[in-house]
Amino acid sequence: MLKYIGKRLLIMIPIILGITLIVFAILNYTPGDPAKLLLGFNATEESLEAVRAEWRLDDPFLVRYVRYLGDILHGDFGTSWRYGTAVTQELSTRVPNTLKLAAMSVLVMLILGIPMGIISAVKQYSILDNLMLFIALLLTSIPTFWLALMMMLKFSLELGWLPASMPATGVVTWKHWVLPVFMCAANLTASLVRTTRSNMLEVIRSDCIRTARAKGATEFRVIAYHALRNALMPVVTLVGINFNVLMGGAVITEQVFSVSGVGNLLITSVRTKDAPMAMGCIIFIATTIGLVNLAVDVLYVYINPRLKSQYVKMKKRREAKAA
Repeated sequence: MLKYIGKRLLIMIPIILGITLIVFAILNYTPGDPAKLLLGFNATEESLEAVRAEWRLDDPFLVRYVRYLGDILHGDFGTSWRYGTAVTQELSTRVPNTLKLAAMSVLVMLILGIPMGIISAVKQYSILDNLMLFIALLLTSIPTFWLALMMMLKFSLELGWLPASMPATGVVTWKHWVLPVFMCAANLTASLVRTTRSNMLEVIRSDCIRTARAKGATEFRVIAYHALRNALMPVVTLVGINFNVLMGGAVITEQVFSVSGVGNLLITSVRTKDAPMAMGCIIFIATTIGLVNLAVDVLYVYINPRLKSQYVKMKKRREAKAA
């Protein structure tokens, strides 16, 4: 297993290099002058030239890209053109917020989505099943930005129960996270309910479940241990995909609720052509996605005994050939 993990980590290196090359080229060749965006369009030509010289914008594309890769190898991700601070320093204040938002949203999604999907499958065509499907379809159909605004109007302005946005400075309490987390988890929960229901229905009709019931296993054990375990593979895949989406794609939530996260920072950096900061965000997101996908693949082996047995057989064959 360690050898497999090592191979996957090595494969990530050229993938991330390719992503950096594509993003660096896009930022370089898209219209717009970063110096003018920073100083304003009324800036003098002398000040613009001074900024371009400081950022080495007049150097050829490949020279700047190779120099950037060399700085990364030395642990230097550059200095933000917009904020004037180190990219790593700015990311260190944003990454925890994004990780908290993603982790809590996925946790709420699991707590709500899996039980709802199981109940919907076990009680197929019942009132509970129709109710669960209605809730899932409703959460899927509602636009994200509209739901966020409606929640702010109801729970913040009318009832005054929850704060409408994160404070720029000051103490952030658990109440500040309720609306953003529910906002992110709403649509994800709907997809998890449908995925869990469909896979549970497929597994419940399989021979292994009939065998477990014939052996006298209780219905709770049949559903919770045999059926759910065999239906978890697509669920784990969906959880990994949703976590990756939240790491870089919860832009609407971060903007509406003023969450100082990586997604919001990335959009702002692209708009202002802050190349060092945009590249730092992209590298962080790409690395996180690669690690999460690797964790999902490793979990497959422990969830599905058949994959584990296949892995053990392949390992024994390699050892036998080596001997």
